[in-house]
Amino acid sequence: MTSIDPWFLYQLKEIAALEIELLKHTAETLTPELLRQAKRAGISDERLALSIQAGVQAVRQMREERGIRPVL
Repeated sequence: MTSIDPWFLYQLKEIAALEIELLKHTAETLTPELLRQAKRAGISDERLALSIQAGVQAVRQMREERGIRPVL
């Protein structure tokens, strides 16, 4: 067996599932809740922009308009 913590594997699984969900959306269909969830998971604006096929500035603007701050 490996010594990889099951909690860590679960977290990776959740992030992968979130990325798959993001791929189903565009900048126009991305909900504030899904955007907030992605930011809580630590997904960068750059990665979000790639997932929803939008520019980084568009993602930042959406985030700022909704009062969502990046995770540090």
